[in-house]
Order: sequence, then C-alpha cells, then structure tokens
Amino acid sequence: MMRIFRQFFFVTFVSLYWACTDSTEKLSQPNIPNVPEDYDYTENDLQHLGMVKVHAAGHSVLLGTNDSLSTSREHPQMKVEFSYDYSISAHEVTHAEYAEVMGGAADEINRFLPIRNVTYYDAILMANRKSIKDGFDTVYTYSKKNHNAIGNCINMADLVFHPEVEGYRLPTEAEWVYAASLDFVPENSWNGGNSGYDLHDYCSKGVRSSGLCDMEGNVKEWVNDWLGFFRDTTVENYVGAPDGGSLGERVLKGGSYRDDIANINLYSRGDIYTVTSSTLAPYVGFRLAFGPIPDPVWLSENGIATSSRVFPSATSMNVRTKTGTFHSKLAFRNETSGNISFIDYMNGTLSVLEIPDTIDSYHPDISPDGSKVAFCTKAEGIPGNSALYVRDLKAVDSKVVRLDVESAAIPRWNVTAAGDTVIVYVTDGGTNDDMSVWKSQSTWLVKFAGGKFGKPEKLFDGTYNGGVSDDRKLAVSGARLLRAWMTDKDSLWFGGKQACNASLSKDGSKRTAFLDFGEKTDDNFVGETYRAHERLLIVDSTGQLIQSVKAPEGYTFDHVEWVSKTNLVVGTLVTPSGNHSKISLTDLNDSSTIILAEGDELWHPCLWVNPDLSVNGNSSVNIDSAGMYYSDRLPYYSVELRVKMENFWTRMDSVTAVAMGSSRTLFGLYEKQFKSVNMLNMAYSSGDLYGAEYLLKNYMFNHLPRFKYLVLEISPDMFWRSADESWNPILEHAVGYAYDANHNFWMDSIPDGFMEAVKDAPKPISVLMHPYDFENFLLPSTSWYTPDVVADTMAMKLDDEIVGVNMKVFASIVDMCKKHGVTVVALVIPRHAGYKDTGAFGMYGPSRSVTQDLFDSLQKYDVVWMDENKWGKHDYQDESMGYNMDHLSYIGAYKLSERVDAKLKKL
Repeated sequence: MMRIFRQFFFVTFVSLYWACTDSTEKLSQPNIPNVPEDYDYTENDLQHLGMVKVHAAGHSVLLGTNDSLSTSREHPQMKVEFSYDYSISAHEVTHAEYAEVMGGAADEINRFLPIRNVTYYDAILMANRKSIKDGFDTVYTYSKKNHNAIGNCINMADLVFHPEVEGYRLPTEAEWVYAASLDFVPENSWNGGNSGYDLHDYCSKGVRSSGLCDMEGNVKEWVNDWLGFFRDTTVENYVGAPDGGSLGERVLKGGSYRDDIANINLYSRGDIYTVTSSTLAPYVGFRLAFGPIPDPVWLSENGIATSSRVFPSATSMNVRTKTGTFHSKLAFRNETSGNISFIDYMNGTLSVLEIPDTIDSYHPDISPDGSKVAFCTKAEGIPGNSALYVRDLKAVDSKVVRLDVESAAIPRWNVTAAGDTVIVYVTDGGTNDDMSVWKSQSTWLVKFAGGKFGKPEKLFDGTYNGGVSDDRKLAVSGARLLRAWMTDKDSLWFGGKQACNASLSKDGSKRTAFLDFGEKTDDNFVGETYRAHERLLIVDSTGQLIQSVKAPEGYTFDHVEWVSKTNLVVGTLVTPSGNHSKISLTDLNDSSTIILAEGDELWHPCLWVNPDLSVNGNSSVNIDSAGMYYSDRLPYYSVELRVKMENFWTRMDSVTAVAMGSSRTLFGLYEKQFKSVNMLNMAYSSGDLYGAEYLLKNYMFNHLPRFKYLVLEISPDMFWRSADESWNPILEHAVGYAYDANHNFWMDSIPDGFMEAVKDAPKPISVLMHPYDFENFLLPSTSWYTPDVVADTMAMKLDDEIVGVNMKVFASIVDMCKKHGVTVVALVIPRHAGYKDTGAFGMYGPSRSVTQDLFDSLQKYDVVWMDENKWGKHDYQDESMGYNMDHLSYIGAYKLSERVDAKLKKL
C-alpha cells in the first residue's frame, strides 16, 4: 500500500485531509511514449519522509508550449529526457517544517500553511540546512550572504549549484513538470476562484494519484533553474540556463491562490512581474527535491548545450572598482569547447556567453572600441601555420572575417598616432630559443576598418608576439626566452633564462609582464624560492626587474596579459594538477588578486576597458556609489528607475513637465509624443507615492529650472501600498541615492566625473521578460485580454490606516508643487473596460464604491483632474490599444499622450 508521510511530525495530520491510495490503483498516465501499462511512476520514499520517489529514468517530458500567444520565455516546446530517478516533496514546505529546520517556532495558526514570502536564497538555505541536519553534503555553495531588515536572504556571492552532490535541493523545472504532469488537475486546486485570495492548509484539496498535492495551486513554487530560452530540440538531464542573464531571472512553476484557473498550466515559467532570486511575494513558496543529477546539461542563450559551466566570480562593482568603469569586457578561450566566451560587465547580473563556431580559437584580443575580437588558430609555443580572424563580440550572428595571408598568429589590437585601428601579429607562434629559426619568421601590422583588413606591412624580422610599443621602438617576445627589440637593437633579457607569456604594457610605460620557471632571479630579486609560474614578474623598458607578485596560495599563473591602459594584469590560475580553473585580475598597485571567473579550462583571457569612460582618476567622485541607482539585490523595477535617473540628469536643463506613477504611466505616456512641453517620464513599475514625493523633493525641484507641470498617476490601489513594498528597498540597496543625499543632492554644484559615473552605471535588460526597450518604454499591441482581479477588494476600506498614510503623502506632493509654482494634473489611466462589470476598479482593486469615495476626496485638493478611464466607459476599448488588462499598448500610449499634451497646452 502506498502511503504518503508528512515531513517531521505531521504524520498524524494526514487523516484529516486525505486517505492512502491502494497499491492496485494505477496513476493516471501522462503523455509519455513507450511506457508499459503497469508502470509505477512513483513510490513512497521511505528514506526521506514526506517525499515521493519519482521513477523518471528512461522517460521524458515536454517543457514549454508552441502556443503562438505564449511569451518568448515559454516557447518553443522542448523535450527533456531523464537518465535518473529523484525524490520530491509530497507537498509544499509548511511554516512548521521551515521553522523546524531554520530555527524558531511556527505559530499554531499558520503551522500547516505553506511557507511564503521567501526568496530563492531562503529556499536553498533551507535545503542546505536540511542536508546538514540529515547527514548529507550541501548542494549549494557561496562565499557570503546578505539579509534584509526582516531576515530574508536577498543576495549571495559566488553562489554555485552542484548537481552531482547527493543532498536536498530545489527541483529542476523538468523534474517539477514531470512530477506534476503525472496527475495535474487545475480544477481541484486552491485558486483565485475559490481561495478567497488567501492560503489554505497543505493538501486540503486532496492528494493526486501520484502521491503529490498542491502542484496546481495554493502557492507558486521556486524551482532550481535560472530562466533561459528553450530550443526545438531534445536535451537529456536538463538543468536550465547556465546563469540568469542580465537580470538574474529564476523560474517559478504552478499556480497560486490568486491565479485564475484558466491561467494555471504546466508550461508557465514566471509571474506577471520579473522574478529574480531576491523576489519576495505572498503567493510564492517552494517544495524540496533530493538526489544527484548525473551528467547535467545546461542550455545557453544561444542554444549551446553544455555539461560544464563558467561562473562569473567578480561582480560588475568589483571590476569597476579596479578598472574605474563598468565598460569592461572579458574574453577568453573555453578550452573544453574551443570557442571564445565573454562577459560584459555593463550587465549588473553577469552572464557568460559563448560564441559557437567550428574554428578553434586561441588568444582572443578585444578591439579598441570593444565591439570585435581578433583570434588565431594556434597557441603560443606551437609552431606551424595559423589563421587570423576578426569577429563581432556577440553570441548570436557573430560575423567573422579572415586575414588572407599564409600564416598569422597571436593578434594584438592597437591604435596608431594617426588614429588608424591596426592589428599586430606574427607569422608563427612557435618558440624563440633557436635564433636562426626565430629570425626566419617575422612581425607584421595590418589595418582593420569597416569590417575589412587592409594590406599587411612588415615591421620586424623575428616574432615579437608579446607586443610592440606605439612608437615602434620596443618590441618583446616571450616563448622560451625573453627577447626584445630596442631601437634597432636585439636584446636578450632576464639573463637568458627561460621565460614565457610576455605581454607589453599598453599605457606607454613600456613595462613587460612575463612568467618564468622558478629559477633564481637576477640579484635574488624575489628573495625566496618559488615554483614555475608562481610569480608574475615585471621588467621596465630596459629589461630590469622592478616588481614581482605571488600567485594566490595553491595556484600558479599562466596566460598573463596586460589590461589596456591600466596597472592591471589578467591571467589564469592553475591548480597543481594543471587545471586552468580560474581567471584572475592582479592589481600591480597593491599586488592584490581577485577572481573574475571559474570553470573547467579557461585559457588566454583578455580584459578590455574603455579608457574614455573611466572615472578612476577623479578623486571627487566615489565610483562605488556615484550613479548607482540599481542593485542586483533589487527587483527589476529599480533598473527602470535607474534609466529614468540618467534621463533626469542628462536632460534637467530643458525639462518642463514630469510624469510620475507606476508601470501604467511608464508605458502609457510616451515622451516623444509631447509637443507643447518637454516631458520627462519618471514613472517605473511598482512606482508609488512615496517614491514620487522623494524624487520631487530632492531632485526635480532642485535641478529642473523650467519645471511647470506634474502629471501624477492616480491609481486607487497605490493608496493601499506601504513604503516597504517598493520604495524603501530602493533607498536601502541602491547606494546612489544615499550618496546623493550625503552630498545635499548636489544643490551647490555637480562635481566633475559625476555625470560620467551616472551614464557608466549598469542598466541590464532582460530579453526574456521585457517586451520593450529603454529608449522608448512602449509595449506591443496584443489585446486587453480579460479583466482579472487578484486582490481581495472587499478587504480594502477607505478608513484603512495605510490609506491615511498615502493621503498625507499625496497632500505633501500637492503642497510642494504649489510652493514651486508647479501645476498638478491628476491622471486616471485607462484599463480594461470590462472592470465595470466586476465590482472592482481594476486588477488590484479596490471596489468601485470605495474608489469613488477616494476620488471624491482627492478632487478636493488643488489639482487638475483628468479621468481617461471614465469608469470603463472610455474610448480606448479597441483591442489594439491594450497590452494586457492593466496596461496600454504603444497605440494606446500614443493616444493618451496626445490627450495629456493637449491638456497641458490649454493650461
């Protein structure tokens, strides 16, 4: 007989809700081919109480959908095969279970409710804690974590998922869907139609024949995967994307107590809002899985399936602190695939992208403008013909062109005094210890412009693969020996001892970085014995040793290269077994080394820095704070506001009107459509009155000399929101606002370098989630869909304390505007006309009667009232006007913008 047990002390609670299934009762069979009729898909996991053993080995499941109306993150449909079995919790983790593992006491009222308002980080911390408690290794590792004021984990540094480890973890999306598909019945779930918009005790809707419950409702569930693209292909043991893309997005599965039953399905992967690891929501919880995943496969953004990953170790801020700019890119050879991979540090949350190709790629070097990468087909020290290519530095549609010569190796970009972009290369990348052989090869220069090579020009006899100075008076070579060409004279540096990986600096100092083989250095310069490549050595323009830096403990250096126009050297770190497992960045100012990336075999790194955007030398601006209006600890809406803050600073002298509000205003008012005013739309998703008051008081009134009109969104649900929901987290984690406050919001003067820092700060965008761009903030024309209500409108009363707080903030905004001679236009934005038949004003309520009382109260203030919604009787009802039930499409935005513009013109 199959029995399902509650984790820990809940066995006695089982009979209150559901009975055991008989062993003769077969599970409802999902759409899985070639399965015997009597196959048992699941069984009780007696080793891990409260879990169901899922027999997935040899079977498959379909992820996503081919429905043309689905989002880009949900299609095309992809087949996933399993070579293993796994266990999964019979139900969502409850308050009592969470408290039992994490410490603390679950109150008696909530003990049987699913835990909610937990981040992805909270969920994996519990998984780790439970693994330790039950005597297993932890599946997740990290170096440090951060918590918010109420105890949620909101950030983890160096987080790595180890699928090969046997322990507790979150289920993968494929595991979750396979288990759910065994018996998925949305009609028998706690959903928006029967839940009263609140949680219910676990399994109180019964248990499926699979032994699982609440897969369809109660709370949405975290799964383990980063959100990534699907492909029309078959993948075995799929574990998601290798990273979270530019926004660090995660996957949510299942329905919740607030979802319309029509929207509960197996293929949905998220929420109405962007989901990141730090997302908190009252309708999101999780269940656990157990068991190692053999031979896991990640699917990258460009569709490459890989069984190994490269992890970015340093954050964009770490790199900015060293280089002075976020405008940095790291390119390197992935030795496992033979392809070039790269990281763009302009993205706040980093993604490692790989350029797929059949060309074996060595020694990548990024062009001076950061848009292209040159590479060759043979490594340093390997003689023979090599081909030289230049390609676009992007993962998709990377166009490539080859230099038409017999052999070219180890390319290095440069810009001549005349402004020409050129590549210096050698005809052979072999060793230089045999003088006659080495001299028979040569060093060349070729211009590159307009995507084409020019005519090659010979520079020297001998292959100076370590670089040539701008004035061509110094060239270095370092494969076996450290050779130099110094103003028409050949020199042998470093006492003729063995050396390699020579790299000439690019800052005009003519220093050379190189590695040796642990021999006694000239005049005992280092002062201690060391292993081969354990020291990074630096010589001056004459070959005299001036500095050495020891590799981090347990590693040696390899593949060292100077970072353009800096005092930094990038390289790889090698384990005692010879694995190039890390890419390092060494700061010669203090001899410190940080780790940029980790993986299996990472070769030939090149770190490009845009020197024109570096603010490292400006002592009046703290580059770790200035312009930092976004943080990867925040939800996606802070990215939108970060873009708006840059617009504010760059346009402040010309702005005459400002719009503020939530995503309805963000997408509903198009700045370029305004003719009578110079409109600055400062609205952002989840925007509220608190943020509007703060921005007006500290930025708009201080720096907009021509400010005349404020268009303020009036959405009734905003009056039931607390500052802790969106605005306070922004102030807490986006340090740019605190930096401005500490400098009196720059009322006296804006320092040199500040505007550059603002423009330089990261502003990642998700191609998976966002159907708009940061230039226009316009949504596509889809339809108004159906008027969904996700709030308990009857619980929203006008005399609620939070409404009184927001009324005071509204009054403060109106009062400030009056004192500064700014006219307030209170704008009610159109939403689905069908809400007039629901009893609710909109998606988030409140009731229409309460809304009327609220509007009556607001119109008593000194504002110009502009109601474009008209209680649903508006003229925006054409389907082309809507993006969804709550937002206008670009067509609707054009219309609304023209009307607001006409209103302002009359004023």
